[in-house]
Amino acid sequence: MGIKISASESAAAAAGAYVTASSSCETSSSRVKHNPFTYTTPVDTYEKIKMTVLCLLGIPLLRFFLLLCVGILLTIVSHLALFGYKPLDAHTGARPPLPRWRRIVGFPVPYLLRSLMLLVGYYWIPVFPPNFDRRTMPRVIVSNHLTFFDGLYIFTLLSPSIAMKTDVANLPLISRIVQMIEPILIDRGTAEGRKRAMNDITAHVADPSKPPLLVFPEGTTSNQSALTKFK
Repeated sequence: MGIKISASESAAAAAGAYVTASSSCETSSSRVKHNPFTYTTPVDTYEKIKMTVLCLLGIPLLRFFLLLCVGILLTIVSHLALFGYKPLDAHTGARPPLPRWRRIVGFPVPYLLRSLMLLVGYYWIPVFPPNFDRRTMPRVIVSNHLTFFDGLYIFTLLSPSIAMKTDVANLPLISRIVQMIEPILIDRGTAEGRKRAMNDITAHVADPSKPPLLVFPEGTTSNQSALTKFK
């Protein structure tokens, strides 16, 4: 049975995507049945007309200006809330717990993040059940990961801590915002880092004084056409 896989398909297979292969007597090549890292969002005539009209009206410039304003406010609030706070170690994840008064100062952060989502087109997101009781919320929230905005919206809705890669805490401009959500940083490159993350997660979940923990087990975004290997 011969197998022929392209470069993009090889990357999908390496990440644990579901791969099927046919025998050489049936077809001359085999292909990945589901590539979770390929995005083919259709742009029909209606969307093209809408984009043209909005551009002529200057809506993209208005959105950019509003995004800039909200981003500046978000940066100011997060820096004020963390003024004098011991910087988070992006490699070890070590940091003192966030005091209550800093949480109060950072209270607008979830609302500012939701405003950012509103400005980029996430106007209304239905939640089921609509009137769930947050007091009975589980200690661990497990979610699939379609876009960067998944974590943002769940944070604005439930205010959990988030398990994330250490690389995210090193991104310019957002490192302080990341610290506001009290993340558990995971160094996936070393066995020691993964073991430390497991210990941190166990301790976090066992402490009822800490917020729930949001986990994306796939560890990356995908188009949801297949389940990728858990990290």
